[in-house]
Amino acid sequence: MRLVIDGKDSPLEVDSAGSLGNMLVKVRQYLADRNRVIQTCYVDSHLLTEQIERDNLETPIADLREMKIVSITQEGLALTVLRSIAANFTKFTPELTEIAAGLQRGDAIRSATRLQKLLPEMVLVLGAVQNAASVLRAPLDQVRMERGTVAERAQAFAKILETVKRAIELSDAVTLSDMIEYELPPMLDEWLGVIHTLIAHGERIP
Repeated sequence: MRLVIDGKDSPLEVDSAGSLGNMLVKVRQYLADRNRVIQTCYVDSHLLTEQIERDNLETPIADLREMKIVSITQEGLALTVLRSIAANFTKFTPELTEIAAGLQRGDAIRSATRLQKLLPEMVLVLGAVQNAASVLRAPLDQVRMERGTVAERAQAFAKILETVKRAIELSDAVTLSDMIEYELPPMLDEWLGVIHTLIAHGERIP
């Protein structure tokens, strides 16, 4: 099998008796030693998604013709993630507005269901931003926001999300309305600012 990394034939030895999974482990370690990760991987012209990789870990290398990999620095990947989050972040506010309107109409069950679907996305975003900040070497306990450090505001955000979750479990429509109308929107605006600050920080990294 031919192994191409970033447009060049790789010096890595390809074990024709090995498996796709073993080869990917070797490639990832090779790239990690150079502070890089896989951005895209094509095997015999097919994009290797996470699911396809899991389903084909035991595929013999002898059955494959070519693996083409494009790599990126870890910082570059963190920036890509942050830019993607920033582009999709604004969907939360109109969603919350519609949920709040539903609560005001007395449609508590449907509104709570929609909010339950939205909360995990917010939790994932919060974790992804924190992970990206770590990769970009932006210590969250030192980066300041208007009302404290990023680390402190992350705790505040997590606390709000936990309060919302508890209000849903207790069918507490009053608390839900208050959190959706007065607490979550400014917190989301604050974190969008954090994301843009981290992007600017990352773009300054040589």
